[in-house]
Amino acid sequence: MDLAPDGPLGLITFSIVNATGDLDEIATQSFVQHVTAAQRAPVLELGRLDGVLSKTGTKALDPDAAKAIGKSCEVKSFFFGEVRISKVERQVDMTNVLSGNMAVRASFDIDVTVRLVSAETGRRFGRGPLTGKGPLAC
Repeated sequence: MDLAPDGPLGLITFSIVNATGDLDEIATQSFVQHVTAAQRAPVLELGRLDGVLSKTGTKALDPDAAKAIGKSCEVKSFFFGEVRISKVERQVDMTNVLSGNMAVRASFDIDVTVRLVSAETGRRFGRGPLTGKGPLAC
């Protein structure tokens, strides 16, 4: 699907479930990089969903809200998504704690769901979540 002729693509900052920190911003920026490389289309970051809905005077992301977002933000389509973290398992290795070395690791499952929304019709496009397992070491 070639989205470049439609002008700038809108992007609502991904929401995050079961995690804290700036994972929503990291996931959103990673997605922007992939979309701009694949589509060669500019991406207009619209902000967080609650702020975008507030700006358009709507309360939920339904077809009417999608159309209002399109008019307000001057985009024909936009992406929104969710990153869900689950099954977090922490591992702490204290075998070298006396020498000042301690290892902390976590493994987790991650589900990322992204939808493309037509701001002209309000119709949503996309599939279920992309699922993966992630290690994190500090």
